[in-house]
Amino acid sequence: MTHLFTIEKFKDKIEKLIFNSSKITNPKVKNNLISKLNFISNQHFSKPGEPNFNKIKADTEVAFQRAIYNGINTQLQNESEIVKWIDIEIPVVLSENRRRPCIDIIGSNKDKLVLCEIKFKKKSNPSDTPYYAVFELLIYYYFVRCNYEILDEFNVFHVLSTTKNFKWEKYLKNSTPQLIVAANDSYWEYFLKRKDYKIELLKEIEELENVLNIKIQLFKTVNENFDIQKGKNDTYSPKVTSNIWTEI
Repeated sequence: MTHLFTIEKFKDKIEKLIFNSSKITNPKVKNNLISKLNFISNQHFSKPGEPNFNKIKADTEVAFQRAIYNGINTQLQNESEIVKWIDIEIPVVLSENRRRPCIDIIGSNKDKLVLCEIKFKKKSNPSDTPYYAVFELLIYYYFVRCNYEILDEFNVFHVLSTTKNFKWEKYLKNSTPQLIVAANDSYWEYFLKRKDYKIELLKEIEELENVLNIKIQLFKTVNENFDIQKGKNDTYSPKVTSNIWTEI
């Protein structure tokens, strides 16, 4: 797919979709998303520090994110679609604000950029719904469209072997990225247990795709028990037990 709308028009459409969404009813949640969309960016220099992959204390979403990256590649159901993970937690705006919008994990699928928002449910109820996750992903994609040239100019990425010669422009100048929300099986079970939730979710996503001329995919992963991986150690290197994701 190519970029059908200008950046300004794309933003306007996302804001209207959030405002009019019947699936996000809490005004505070809507305002939070709209505030993210209107996060002020400038040319403040930003150089992310080296991320920690192998001395992790967490056993929840942080561990899940690191485990996916540590797995190097992910197979999206069929063997022809292999995502190679490039980097994590990349700031997509340049600002002195430390709480900048960041993409959870980015990868490449052949010549296509992959932007992925991840969610993880361990024991407690998940804080973010799939609808919220999808809008977060769209907002981050909007910022990438806005800022990819300056991000390239300032080399905004972590210095890893996977980011060697990485350029946003290579992927984004003429085509849309592959947009994915991925979560573990427990996360999806929590939401999809409600009757018709999946039908309504996929219908909503189809409407977003039609309005924005994009493609959004939802994937589930196997449940990972990071408690067992960590054991009695203070830190550990999270791993995935399966690199195969299944589309919702």
